[in-house]
Amino acid sequence: MTHIPRPYQQEVFQLAIEKARAGESRCLVELATGMGKSFIMAMLGQAAKRPLAIVPSLPILKQFHPALEAHLSEPVDIEQADSRVSNSSLFQSRFMLASKDSLISRDRYKRGAFDSRTIVMVDECHVGMSPKFIEILSHFESVGAFVMGFSATPYRGNGRALPYWGRPAYSMAVMKAIKQHWLVRPKVFLTESTHIDFSELDVIRGDFDEKRLEQILSEEQVVQEGTSLVLQTYKNQSSAVYCQSVNQAKLFAEVFERYGLKVSIVHYRQKVGERLANMNAFKSGETQIIINVDVLGYGWDHPELRNIYNFYPTRSLPRLTQRLGRGTRALKGVLQDGMTAGEREKAILSSDKPFFRFFDYTTSLAEVELKSAVDVLDEESRSDPERRERIRKKAEEGAEEGVDIVEEIDWEQLEEERRKEREKILVSAKFQHEERDLNEAPVKKRRGWRMFWGPYRGELIADLPTDYLRSVVRRSRKWTPLIGGIQKELSRRDSLFVS
Repeated sequence: MTHIPRPYQQEVFQLAIEKARAGESRCLVELATGMGKSFIMAMLGQAAKRPLAIVPSLPILKQFHPALEAHLSEPVDIEQADSRVSNSSLFQSRFMLASKDSLISRDRYKRGAFDSRTIVMVDECHVGMSPKFIEILSHFESVGAFVMGFSATPYRGNGRALPYWGRPAYSMAVMKAIKQHWLVRPKVFLTESTHIDFSELDVIRGDFDEKRLEQILSEEQVVQEGTSLVLQTYKNQSSAVYCQSVNQAKLFAEVFERYGLKVSIVHYRQKVGERLANMNAFKSGETQIIINVDVLGYGWDHPELRNIYNFYPTRSLPRLTQRLGRGTRALKGVLQDGMTAGEREKAILSSDKPFFRFFDYTTSLAEVELKSAVDVLDEESRSDPERRERIRKKAEEGAEEGVDIVEEIDWEQLEEERRKEREKILVSAKFQHEERDLNEAPVKKRRGWRMFWGPYRGELIADLPTDYLRSVVRRSRKWTPLIGGIQKELSRRDSLFVS
């Protein structure tokens, strides 16, 4: 292991050693994406007698395995699907790497191969903390192993501590890492649509109603605006587009094709081979834009990424942090061992990637301040059990009320018909970008539905004459989210007076 540990990597290593020697059985560490977790795990694995690392998915395992072997200069056994670690110590490597699902399958973690593990390290430990996985980790604790978790977002979406893990013992969150110039800073642009107000959407269990989101985000006008935003700003640089649904992603790809632009698309419904081929086309530079649904999240490493486009609104701080983290890695070779903070800053600023850009079409980041897990878990509101109970009840009531609000849509039946309607349409759109500093506390803006046609285009419907709004509703041929917003505004005005 020729790489010199960075100061925070040495601190995490020393912390784990001290806690294990003090008789503690578990430890949680918050490390921002791109901070070298694999190297820390290799350091710990080198110091431990019989280490085991657990990862949440096959892509991470494939990326993690060669990195571990390179750091350790020794073979690492794999427990994943048909690959099984031998039960005989004569045919075992000292270090073992396993996928979480494989350990869960048929209780494989109880096999003799995993007897006497001295340290168990869990990568992306916020993922899939099910009762069964907690049972597995508790089992390793019971046989004397020290269990250590790593995550960039070690808390739940509602700000509560993760089950089993509790609070982090060490924190190097994304903004702290950026300030110390270990990571590339983002330039965040709030790119507000002229006719969508996400604050009006129903919220179920703390986040937006997914069915209503798909209905709105798959509208032709929305996809056209999103495509125009990318084409106007991506500057022929490596760019990732985050979509909410497979249907929305396919529509984006279709519109890009109308402009003659080849793009990659990856989503959870694809076969593994097709998904990997599309990801490789993007990584090789064959395509410069990759559209994704639930694929390019934790564990995806592409330092060349320059632009991120968020077309999937969310109220979840962990989701937003994970998306931002995809762009924070410096280009390979920019940061060298032993650099001071000033030298790191100069090296990043003089590189081909002095910053990356995050375009938030959904304004999800408008009222968000990136925080460490310690800050999130220390919020006074999170420690108020009465407030938490009110939020829980409100979320459950919203779920009950929202059941019949969304119209069920058979996308397959409508796809060909809509494709024919769209195939000759190309919409030009202009945008106003407001830059957002994530170090500052959020500032609430005046929000609301806006008109996107006619004499009042771009203006808040709350400011428009009642007669005009009524005429818009009368002339509308079908219900749209904007028409629904106008109807809600008219109802509000009517409620101000006693009939």
